[in-house]
Amino acid sequence: MLDVFHTMIAAPMFSWVATLLMTGVVCWFLKAVAGSGGLAILSGPFLVLGGLLSTYLFTSSAILLNGDKDTNAVMISAVGIQATIVALLALYVVFARIGEARSRARKVPNVLPDPAPH
Repeated sequence: MLDVFHTMIAAPMFSWVATLLMTGVVCWFLKAVAGSGGLAILSGPFLVLGGLLSTYLFTSSAILLNGDKDTNAVMISAVGIQATIVALLALYVVFARIGEARSRARKVPNVLPDPAPH
């Protein structure tokens, strides 16, 4: 595991720059759409790790998406960031459903009759 981490850190500088720029754009988009700066800040490190992990996985498996080295680095980072966004969205949906179920379970039933106009 430590070897994977060291290999991710030792990724080429262009992969780092591409991953950080795409992560910045995605975080800005999350802040603009969701209106939550905290969500963007919280998801930023996971997006960077997703981009670097995909770079490691694709290079260790010798998978090339394109023949050009720089284009390949950008495409691999984009794939990793998109996969991370899908995973974060799935986690968000799961935690939202759990929260809704917990709040429904704690809801006090309405025992007073509705005041109807006569």
